Amino acid sequence: MFDLGDTLIWKNPQGAYETFPQVTSTLAALGETKCADGTPLLMALVSDYERATNPQDVLSKFTKFLGILKDVHLVEYFQPVDQRVTLSTHAGVTKPDPKVFELALQRLGIKAPFSECLFITENSLHIRACKSLGMGTLQFGLPEQAGGFPHWNDAFRIISGSVSP
Repeated sequence: MFDLGDTLIWKNPQGAYETFPQVTSTLAALGETKCADGTPLLMALVSDYERATNPQDVLSKFTKFLGILKDVHLVEYFQPVDQRVTLSTHAGVTKPDPKVFELALQRLGIKAPFSECLFITENSLHIRACKSLGMGTLQFGLPEQAGGFPHWNDAFRIISGSVSP
């Protein structure tokens, strides 16, 4: 599971979103990765985004979020989006509430325990909370020896090493 803002993308000085260098090649390589049982590695986005003020507003927030993914050319890595993209507004709570991650797993259609999940984010508060849930974590922006990866060009090796049997 990936966080989006300040993990896969950043906002440039002009206010436009851009992917960090090597994000798309890393996601493409991970998309080809197989688990020990030969099944594809499932990737999902789990992101806090604009809160919906009512249930009818959730679809509009989701559509707006998907527009950002399309603009930065990441939507293709999380298809189908109704299964692989979960916003905190879908769950009615913000990360790191376990309900957000439970809903992400439900949307993926799997019954994996948190101990079989890896969450990648830049947010140290989310890292601590996910660890307390038993999830594996990697923090973007930290050195490898501190439990992260400083650049996306290191990410595939570190992530695939974290999810290998």
